[in-house]
Parts: sequence; structure tokens; C-alpha cells
Amino acid sequence: MAYLITVLVLFSVLLSAEPSHAQTGIRMSPMEWGIDRWGQVYYFFDLQVADPALCQDFCFRDPRCMAWTYEQPVPGGAPRPRCWLKQTIAPPSSKPTCVSGFKIR
Repeated sequence: MAYLITVLVLFSVLLSAEPSHAQTGIRMSPMEWGIDRWGQVYYFFDLQVADPALCQDFCFRDPRCMAWTYEQPVPGGAPRPRCWLKQTIAPPSSKPTCVSGFKIR
């Protein structure tokens, strides 16, 4: 029984170590499929996994990030999915290979 209590306490400490979206007062917009929010890039990097939620999460965790765009790999372009972190929230523009989003404060 003591082992179970120890495990539960440790698990609750680990869960509370990082603030959730609700705890910080910052929310993320819904993912905008087929949208690029072009401009004001301060950092970009390739992802090992094709998942736009990873890019969204990087933006959420970085205080400088106001918007993000995930770009799927395309023939003749980047060989891996790419994440673009942005300092401002630019107007949306159509681009079928992108998924974007932004912070809501």
C-alpha cells in the first residue's frame, strides 16, 4: 500500500511540474489546415516526426512565439517536416502543405 501511495504522489508531482494551458492563461487557436501565417520567423527547425501538434507545442512553451506554421515535406523542398516559430500573428494565406496556429491571450 505504501508503494502505491508513493507512486501516486510521484505521479502527481510530475504532472504538476509543467503548467497546463489553462494554468498559464494562454490558449492555442485551433489548427488551421492549409494555412500559412507568413513572416516574422525567429526560429525554424526540422521535425523527426510528421505531426503539426509538435510544432504547436514548441510555440506554446516558448514565450517569444506568437504563431507557428508546420510545413509538410514536398518534392524538391525540405526532406523533413519543418516548424516555423513566429514573433507576430500575420494574416492567414492559403498554402495546402501547411498547418498553422497562434496564441490566444
